[in-house]
Amino acid sequence: MAGGDNWFTVSELLRPIQRTLTRCNGIFLPPFVTFDALRGTDEYLEQEAKRYAAYIHAPAHALTS
Repeated sequence: MAGGDNWFTVSELLRPIQRTLTRCNGIFLPPFVTFDALRGTDEYLEQEAKRYAAYIHAPAHALTS
């Protein structure tokens, strides 16, 4: 959803990087995104840490399918 401080979605902000990678025959993986981490509770941050660990251990094909 566009809005917030940047007026753009994360996807829109990363489009130039995505294009650079694909132009260089790289693989652009979907970004890991979490919001309001500075204001997050300990429980929220723990949940996001687990989600991030699962993300970085996932094979690339699982992230792009």
